[in-house]
Amino acid sequence: MDLVKDARHIWKGLLFCLVIAVPAWLLGKQFEVIGGPVFAILIGMVLALVVPGSSAAPLEVGVKFTSKKILQYAVILLGFGLNLAQIAQVGATSLPIIMSTIATSLIISFVLCRALRTPSKISTLVGVGSSICGGSAIAATAPVIDADDEEIAQAISVIFLFNVIAALVFPTLGGMLGLSNEGFGLFAGTAVNDTSSVTAAAAAWDGMHPGANTLDSATIVKLTRTLAIIPITLALAFWQVRKARRAAAEGRTEDAQAAGSFDLKKIFPFFILFFVLASIITTVFALPAAVTAPIKELSKFFIVMAMAAIGFNTNIVKLVRTGGKPIFMGACCWVGIAAVSLGMQHLLGIW
Repeated sequence: MDLVKDARHIWKGLLFCLVIAVPAWLLGKQFEVIGGPVFAILIGMVLALVVPGSSAAPLEVGVKFTSKKILQYAVILLGFGLNLAQIAQVGATSLPIIMSTIATSLIISFVLCRALRTPSKISTLVGVGSSICGGSAIAATAPVIDADDEEIAQAISVIFLFNVIAALVFPTLGGMLGLSNEGFGLFAGTAVNDTSSVTAAAAAWDGMHPGANTLDSATIVKLTRTLAIIPITLALAFWQVRKARRAAAEGRTEDAQAAGSFDLKKIFPFFILFFVLASIITTVFALPAAVTAPIKELSKFFIVMAMAAIGFNTNIVKLVRTGGKPIFMGACCWVGIAAVSLGMQHLLGIW
């Protein structure tokens, strides 16, 4: 299809997701511990139950475009919020803790995937979302592993649940454990999943400890974690390549069609390269906050739009019915990450 035909097919669904995204975005601003993406998914799922099929059909192409392409554009724009020089300078001290927590979450999700026989794509999304940066990591990983909208919604829901618990519980827990301001910044930045919840937890700590100023340090630690999107998605892309080639070599009937149509360009996450390029541009040209802040906000809004599309394509009844194992996996990842974050701080003499 040419651009004009594409626009004619896409605009209705795109506008529909935009209409959902605006109130979800505003609600997310009012209730940051929940966040706009979760509101968007919930509104989308409710509308999916009440909008008749005849009315939903013209929206299908645009909704699919939003859930796939707009999500990738959001990840690219996210790169403009990462100044690599600043992260290297301030975030390097947290690197051992970040690497340990990421490894912990990925190992736990892999083991439980096998033990509980949880679908591998949901396990991957929960593991990556827990260990790196919640919704942003899921947004970056989903296209690489070809996760469907219900799998994305399932993972986002799990991450949301433990985000809320962490944001509400961790400030009090940190005080009970006697964490220093630096220690809590590291704890929040490495053990809370999503950026909005890291911000909420750190802001709550600062409110309980006037002059602490942990918000900045926790945010930088969180941004350092975000960089793990790059190696993780590239590793998953090459794993997908290997799996497709192995399927072709073994001639498995169930994978024959997928292997026959295998195309590296379709699997390789080129949008991640643009994400890296955006980070490099921000770093090399030292783009000021006046330039990067609006771009970061647009990235977040695009994620909200994409989540509206994903919610609309999700069967809420099926989501609830199949949610037990992913929630248990998310709980194990969450507890594991928190324990390792505190344990590494103790080993390094920070706590």
